[in-house]
Amino acid sequence: MDVEKEYWVDLERDSAIVKVVSEGHGWRTTTDINYQQTSGVWLPREWTRKATFEGKPRLCDQVEVKTAAVSPPITDKDFTFEPTLGMYVQDEMYSRNSKDGQLTGSSKYYRLETDGRRTELNEYLYPLR
Repeated sequence: MDVEKEYWVDLERDSAIVKVVSEGHGWRTTTDINYQQTSGVWLPREWTRKATFEGKPRLCDQVEVKTAAVSPPITDKDFTFEPTLGMYVQDEMYSRNSKDGQLTGSSKYYRLETDGRRTELNEYLYPLR
């Protein structure tokens, strides 16, 4: 028998999942989730998980969130840094094959020399010559 899951969703709280029931292989697990609004977003405040096996209690735990903060929006600048002289750099390039959808990647390694030149390196960080 497969495991069946049931999700209870509160549409008035931005479709927050407030309960999850999972049953299968003699187990039944129920997780109840309570929310609080933080910076205009519904975040879990606490949740309780109870599990039974063949009708007998086996587990009960509760988690309470003490503090929560909503992060500011992420921009490309958060993932960009200014290279400095003497730095070792690994450039990763990824592309997806349009025929089969396979993702492929390639790497280039180099060192930024003190005069601003780039010295290309192999994967062991030795100069290519």
